[in-house]
Amino acid sequence: MGDDIEKIAKHIQSKELVIASVTVGFEAGKEYKLEDGSSYIMPKGGHLVVIYGVDVNDGKVGQLLLHHPSSEEDYEWQNRIVSREEFLNSFSSKGNIIYFISELSKYQVNYVILIKDNITLIKFFINNLKII
Repeated sequence: MGDDIEKIAKHIQSKELVIASVTVGFEAGKEYKLEDGSSYIMPKGGHLVVIYGVDVNDGKVGQLLLHHPSSEEDYEWQNRIVSREEFLNSFSSKGNIIYFISELSKYQVNYVILIKDNITLIKFFINNLKII
């Protein structure tokens, strides 16, 4: 799993967006008591976040900048900085990652993340692209 976070960084540094599966609210392992007296422990993964920034020192990711969408206002985080440890603790052990990779990476690609009504829209601006 530690290798996955470095792969994420390489894609972000190449101006490619990444979507990863984490625990909602980064609360993996948190225990909830249910009405019947039983417990439920939050598993890893199951919630998608858009990662669009990383802080890398000496080749190792220290923090990630991401959008954590939610219909719950307390969990709607548009520019959330998450530590490596916090991310890996909630990151799906199945390594569920979506990379936006295409031939467009050789062009200057800029993007804007728009958030409206808890829906994340990603708008791409591509410079110097000629369609033949």
